[in-house]
Parts: sequence; C-alpha cells; structure tokens
Amino acid sequence: MFFGITAGRFDACHLLRRRLAPAVARYAMPTAVLLKGLLPAGLVAALVPGAILPTVTAISTLAAHLFTSGRTYVIWLLLGASLAMNLWGLALALAFLACAALKCPNESLILLSGPLLGVGMVLTPGRMHDDVRCIWVFLVLVSCLAYLARGPIRRHRTFISRLSPIAVCLVAVFTLFVANHVLIGRAGFAGVTVCEQLVSGPPTAQVVAITFDDGPDPEYTPEVLRVLREHCVKAAFFLVGRKVLLYPEIARQIADEGHVIGNHSYTHRDLGKLGALALACEIDWTQRAIEEVCGVTPTMFRPPRGITSPTLLQQLADRKLVLALWTVSSRDWMQLSPGAIASGITRRAAAGDVYLFHDSGDFITAAGANRTSTVLTLPRVIKGLGDRGLTVVGLDAMLAAAREQSWCEQLNLKRLREEEKQLAAAAQRAAALSRLQLAP
Repeated sequence: MFFGITAGRFDACHLLRRRLAPAVARYAMPTAVLLKGLLPAGLVAALVPGAILPTVTAISTLAAHLFTSGRTYVIWLLLGASLAMNLWGLALALAFLACAALKCPNESLILLSGPLLGVGMVLTPGRMHDDVRCIWVFLVLVSCLAYLARGPIRRHRTFISRLSPIAVCLVAVFTLFVANHVLIGRAGFAGVTVCEQLVSGPPTAQVVAITFDDGPDPEYTPEVLRVLREHCVKAAFFLVGRKVLLYPEIARQIADEGHVIGNHSYTHRDLGKLGALALACEIDWTQRAIEEVCGVTPTMFRPPRGITSPTLLQQLADRKLVLALWTVSSRDWMQLSPGAIASGITRRAAAGDVYLFHDSGDFITAAGANRTSTVLTLPRVIKGLGDRGLTVVGLDAMLAAAREQSWCEQLNLKRLREEEKQLAAAAQRAAALSRLQLAP
C-alpha cells in the first residue's frame, strides 16, 4: 500500500513537461499517469510470481492516484497497470478507449467501454484464470464507467440521489447474504458434532503433516510428487472427483507412491448450502471415482475452503468419514513468493500442525492458478521443519496417533460435556423411576 501511495503522489508530469518540446507537452500528463500504473505493478510482477501481489499493487496505486491526483487520465493509469500484469488484450482495449477519450465526448464512449473491455478479456483467455485478475478487470470496467460518466452524473445527480435508497437496500441484501453464508459455515462446528474431526495432531509427538487440495493437476501434481519423492516425505492429497476421472494416471501415481488420498468433493462447489441429496452425490461420486482409479477407499473428507454444515457433518458420520481440516494455511492461493510462504510456515511451526497447500485450483475454482511458488516452497518447508526437530508424516499416521491418545475426542470437548450431561440426566431419571416402583 505504501508503494502504491508513493507512486500515486509522485508527479512526473512537471518533469516531462520540462523535457518535452512545447508542441508535444500536452502528452506529458497521459505519459506520467501511464508510468504511475506501469512502474509499480511491473516491478512487483517481475519480482514476485503470480497475480495477486501485482494486482494489489495496481489497486493501491489506483487508489493513491484518485486520492492524491484526482481522476485525471485515470484510464491511462489502468492501461499502465494492465500492461504490467501482461493483460495484453485488456491493455489494447484500454489504449483504444484512452486515445478515443482525448477526442470523443464521454457520453458516446460509455457505450463503447463495455464491449471494448469484453473484447479485451476474450483476447487474453490464458491470463484470466486467476480470480484476482478477474477482480482487476471488474475494477477496470467500473472505474472506466465512473470516469467517463462523470458529466452525466453531475447533470442527473438529483435523479441519482433518488436511487440511493435502492442502492442501500441492495447493499443490505448482499450483506445479509454474506452473513448468512458465514453463519452456515460456522454452524457445522457449533452444537453437537456428530462425526470425527481431525484438525491437528497430538502436541506430544514431534510430527507434522503436509496436505494438498484441489488436485490432481497435470502440470503441478507431478512436480509436487517429484519433490516429495526426493525428500522421502509422505503427504495427503485431497482429490476432486471430477479431476480424478480427467487425469486418472496422475491420481494413480499418487496412490502408487504411498501418499494418503482423501475426498475433496466431486465438483468443488460450496457445500455449506447444499441439501442432503446433493451432498451425498458429492461425497459418493468422489469415493467411487477414487476407488475405481486408485484402488483405495478414502477415510477422510475435506470440504472446499473448509465450509461445512450440520447436514454435511451428518452425511460424513453416516459414512464413517473423518472431517480432516488444517491448522496452518500456506496461503499459496495468494501466490506469494516461495520465501514468504516458507517463512510463514517454519517461523510458527509446532508439533501436531497440519499444513494446507494446493497443487491446483485458484481462489475459488479447482483449476487454473499458477502453483510454481508451491513447488519451489516445498523443499524449504521440509528443510525448515526438520531444522526445528519436526518430522513430516502422512495424515493417516497422525490420525492414528490422535486416536491412540484420544486427541480427536479432546477436540470435541463440548460434545463430550453434552453427552455426559445427557447420560447423567438419564441416570437420574432411571433412579427416580426405580424409587417410584419400589415405593409401597
């Protein structure tokens, strides 16, 4: 954010005007604003793999520019940031829009901005898999429309002010929807837990576990398996059923190399809002796919993004599946640098930790993101954990140790207390009934 504010405050326009000839001095402002977007995001994109940090830098620079320099030539700023993030189609559409904005009235450009940016997205399909970049495209569209529509907004501000109650209602509905979504997710861990859960291993044993979600992936899963094989480490892979059928050779390789295989749903949907029948399909179809392809029957289930519901937990209990969660996320979905991911894990490593990685998947879906940082991080993480005296074991070994020491039950103290209260109440009722029967 500091980098973005610095780039926003930096005014290269005066410097360029001093260097340029008077005939072309009018291009100093667009060039300066273009550099404001290009330099910060480009520098971060060159140093850090992935899409999130360059996008965050671009958004910070955009916010700094709007707060410090106004809305002047904001399309040129968006153009520079899009170029820095290699969104060539979007940058081309923005370049046409920015040049047209110098000559054409804004009202006519408003109608062109949507189709132009849509074409820009189509021209760069390989760059639009990451959700953060899609957020950036959405932000570009909104910013361009707000910038180009500033004249009509001023002229019709009375009418727009009348629509403000509707906007407030829409925001309130959206807030309630998000709040309900969060409550549904948390409801799975409230009240009585009917299935066995594994969040961490017993702290008495100096062991940790590494897990991977969203695979198998033809590009990154073989690389992850190579690193694990070189370091003689066993991990757990929670596989998406649909991808198991798409890439059976890779799924079979995971099983052949002795790694634990878990169920990660069939379609990687949000399971917190599904009914019993849909949840049964998500679980059973994946179980069947893994059994047919890998020859093993998963005993552990991990819901996408860890979102559960009471119905899901009941479905897992009926099938005697363990709800396997994690204690520490590597945050590799943010596509941080390998050093940042490794230091975030090893600095706070403790016995019993279960680490969450991804060998596929982006922020929302089960495929599409760049997992190069994850592959490069693994050797550092394994070495760092070893230096701290921790041994990486399979999740099945950790589950066995947790069961042996009743650690899984200790994680559900609330359920145990409720069961004890119910047994005590039942004993009291039985004793009272026997006294009544014995009374003359």
